[in-house]
Amino acid sequence: HALQFTGRVVMLTGVTLAIAVATWTFSPIKFQADMGILLAFMFLWNMVGALVLLPALAHFLLPAARKEMSRYAPRITTIKIHPDKIREVIGKGGVTIRSITEETGCSIDIDDDGTIKIAATDHAQAEQAIARINALTRDVEVGAIYEGKVAKLMDFGAFVTISPGKDGLVHISQLADKRVEKVEDVVKEGQTVRVKVLEVDKQGRIRLSMKAVDVA
Repeated sequence: HALQFTGRVVMLTGVTLAIAVATWTFSPIKFQADMGILLAFMFLWNMVGALVLLPALAHFLLPAARKEMSRYAPRITTIKIHPDKIREVIGKGGVTIRSITEETGCSIDIDDDGTIKIAATDHAQAEQAIARINALTRDVEVGAIYEGKVAKLMDFGAFVTISPGKDGLVHISQLADKRVEKVEDVVKEGQTVRVKVLEVDKQGRIRLSMKAVDVA
């Protein structure tokens, strides 16, 4: 309907303008001055009509642009980590990064300079992948207290996972503020415990303590 209306307006304006030009051309000189004024008025009227009609047509005919992308549209989020941390994100044989992509449904691309591009169709999936990567690349702070899970029991202590890919040793002497005969008397595999970081040596080995948490 809008196109039909516009066509009629343009046609009527053209016909009227043609008649006016012909009349002005063949009319007596005494009328030509008045016709000149009329032509100028019609020209201005035509220009105003174009300026008013074209925006109106654009409003009705052109599809409205979406203000926000669909939540299912592919999105790429870029984060940066230290290049030395890349191996921690990839893991041995790529096991870590495969785990992240499978669990979050994201596609992850890592550049040599530490730039990581995360492609996901859902914002929550991207946030989950970013959280996993941040946990893997976050430095362990000496003196900080973590909540971890007992991964393995040994005669001399227990290994506790304080973040993905980061295990520390709680020596048997650091399990409790009393003498411990057997490690399994205090902790069990899979148990969640609170530990304090005592030391991170040059080789990246983490020494933990459970009894230091109670003192803190």
